[in-house]
Amino acid sequence: MTALQLMLSYATSPASLSPLPVPKDRLVVRIGEKNEASRRLFEKLGFVVTKRVEVFEEIEMRFEASGKLSEDQSRSWRTGEIRPFVL
Repeated sequence: MTALQLMLSYATSPASLSPLPVPKDRLVVRIGEKNEASRRLFEKLGFVVTKRVEVFEEIEMRFEASGKLSEDQSRSWRTGEIRPFVL
């Protein structure tokens, strides 16, 4: 979960390089309907099911920034220092 938290934090950080950052409300994940572990993981990070795609047996989840998040969820995206990559 930590790796996913760091990736989401980087992707949405104003300090990220272009073409980032991505607004949190634009984040979308597609998960197989039977993949309960992935669904629970993204729910812990504040994502909610927004659509079912029956043809592909998938669910679509989007980040929902609302008052519904628990205190743990609201601070669940760990942040790190963003530094330029140097060879």
